[in-house]
Amino acid sequence: MKKILLAFAISALTILSACGGPEFDSSSDQAFSDSVDAMSESLSGQDLELFKACMEHEKMKAISAALDGDKSAAQAVYDELDGMNVNEFFNFCAKEARK
Repeated sequence: MKKILLAFAISALTILSACGGPEFDSSSDQAFSDSVDAMSESLSGQDLELFKACMEHEKMKAISAALDGDKSAAQAVYDELDGMNVNEFFNFCAKEARK
């Protein structure tokens, strides 16, 4: 799975030509949700599928932290994404997949 995610991330980084665009905003739950929606709307096809897969991975990290009883660790997962655009997020996911 990690190798597939990494392959998608590399191809997405190569394909994406837009720098910038929507960024994650973790200032509140609603702001984060809105920024995820905006980023999703800016993508299509393989890039959108990669984005969804990466977001699921991040959600699972947050849920795991919350289940351990550490709500600040769960929020830290989203805070780590704050200010990232799509390209930066894909690069982040590729690095995570290599761990």
